[in-house]
Amino acid sequence: MNLLLDFYNWTRISRELDDEKEREVITPSCIPMKNCSIDSDCHGGKCLGIAVGTCNCGACMQFASCQSDENCGGLKGACANKKYCDCDKGFRCAGLKGIFDALLTVCNRKQCIPNSSSCFGLPCNEGICYCPVQS
Repeated sequence: MNLLLDFYNWTRISRELDDEKEREVITPSCIPMKNCSIDSDCHGGKCLGIAVGTCNCGACMQFASCQSDENCGGLKGACANKKYCDCDKGFRCAGLKGIFDALLTVCNRKQCIPNSSSCFGLPCNEGICYCPVQS
């Protein structure tokens, strides 16, 4: 009989422990050297780099061969006749005067929202996470 009571008690305690584990909130921790666009990507650390979170115009390589705008860093309208990248044309399609206007107003200057059209299809400049030393 005692053995039977111990078994029921053990299974009840086991279920309670499992329930507690399921309710635990797992807070993400900072991963050193992880790519990031903003500090919150680093979960308590800092996102370090040059022009982090701004438009990366360097993704469009002038005169590179292309089949679509994706081959031109994503810059919309930059793949000229599905042959080569014309970054100047892409910036003009975005309403700018051209590549020099983009260099002054967009490239490494304009705030970028990842996976959006905020930079006319271009990606955001990324940094890397610097994490505080855990003691």
